[in-house]
Amino acid sequence: MTEPHPDDDGSTRTDRFCEAGYLLLTENLRNDIRKLDDRVTPYHVVDEIICHLAEHDDTVDHFAIVYDHLPGHDSGAIWTRWNQDPPTTVFLLPDCTSCSPGIGKPCGLFAAHPGNHTWEIGG
Repeated sequence: MTEPHPDDDGSTRTDRFCEAGYLLLTENLRNDIRKLDDRVTPYHVVDEIICHLAEHDDTVDHFAIVYDHLPGHDSGAIWTRWNQDPPTTVFLLPDCTSCSPGIGKPCGLFAAHPGNHTWEIGG
């Protein structure tokens, strides 16, 4: 864990992002994303899968957002998860509703995510 440092919105960041993965999204997962929601536009689907959580141990699964352009403020996003084996499924998760103190920057993760909110995670 890194030393806390203040952010521009008055919050304090203490963790680093996990960033595990760097796996290429498979064609099967791309097809599953399109099947999950017919509003998906292919050019907004990510190419690389990278964990968006704070650093964590191997008992916690990695989570990567694969599509975040669904219409509507409360529509959530499409995510995948994995641990030792590459991801094989995608699912729609609602957005985390927490906001940072100060300017109210929203968390960029899903509801009930493990670990810290994105504004608490450093670089």
